[in-house]
This record gives sequence, structure tokens and C-alpha cells, in this order.
Amino acid sequence: MFSETFLPKIFIFLIYCVFSVKVLISEIIVKVGKKGEIYFPIKFRKMIGLRPGDRVRVRVEGDKIILEKEKDIEDLLGDYVLKVSAEEVEKISEEIQKEAGIIN
Repeated sequence: MFSETFLPKIFIFLIYCVFSVKVLISEIIVKVGKKGEIYFPIKFRKMIGLRPGDRVRVRVEGDKIILEKEKDIEDLLGDYVLKVSAEEVEKISEEIQKEAGIIN
């Protein structure tokens, strides 16, 4: 049905289209306010996990201003951090103490 050379070409074309769409979705034009403030839509803040109070690194490269979210400890540790509630910590502590014979 399709030639052997057609399939690889269509595959490369599809990858190009997907990449191009992603790039287009990740770009927007915003206005600069009177005091130089720039507000980014929530969609973009969510894409990089930017929350109120987060720090942003700003640098100038030629005629471009590059903004990068400064990584906090949670970003750096990522999956290495175990998230548990205070109740879970208390339960684990009691189990350890029971096993050690500290409490009944």
C-alpha cells in the first residue's frame, strides 16, 4: 500500500508537526505595565510549576530577557521526598516504639 520510503518520511513529518504545535502553544505575547510588571497567564505558570512567592532568575542575552524558575528544595529533591501527614508520622512512630518495647 505505502512504499518503504514513504513511511519513514511521514513519521518524521508527524514528529515535526507535534513538536511545532507544542512550541506554538508555549509562546504568548504579553504587555508590559507602567511600572515594568509582566503578568503571565496561569497556563504558563502551571507549565513550569510557578507559584506566588517563587523566585525567578532573570538574565539578558542580546535583545532577549530570559526568565527561569529558581529551583527550590522540593524541585531539587523531587521523587526523593516522601510526603506524609502528621498523623502518619505519629502512627509510624508509635509502631517503632512498640517494636522497640518502649511503649505497650
